[in-house]
Amino acid sequence: HHDSVEDNQNILRALSVCRNYANTTLRVLLLNPHSKAQAIDSGIFGPCCFSINELRQAFFWQSCQCMGWSTFMANLSTTTDSLEVHKIRTAGKGRKHCQWRVDYADGLDYEIYGFLPHFRFIGQSYKSMLKDAFEENMVVIAAQID
Repeated sequence: HHDSVEDNQNILRALSVCRNYANTTLRVLLLNPHSKAQAIDSGIFGPCCFSINELRQAFFWQSCQCMGWSTFMANLSTTTDSLEVHKIRTAGKGRKHCQWRVDYADGLDYEIYGFLPHFRFIGQSYKSMLKDAFEENMVVIAAQID
């Protein structure tokens, strides 16, 4: 019951944003699968709306196909502050050097974000946008959603 209430509130928030900022692209993550149909019926664009179950299924399937995928994605989608990374990196001080700990701490510095590219990228090829984004901002674009 609580999940349905939270989904309804998120649908209302998304509709409010769409009404007040018509050019904003939203991604709406819902807790219950049946809430997706309700969101679409309410006017939220279908491809931008998904349930946590769909996300779980996609992660599970990808993890079956590619060993290490779930760990990789968990690290990318978890934000770790610099103090915590430093603690992990230096936890083995005084003992035998643990290269894996340093490598793991380095990997925690990587994160993933969803974003809309700057308007100047409109009309560029995807390959050109990847090149410019990396050269200018050290950003690696992993996927494009049309």
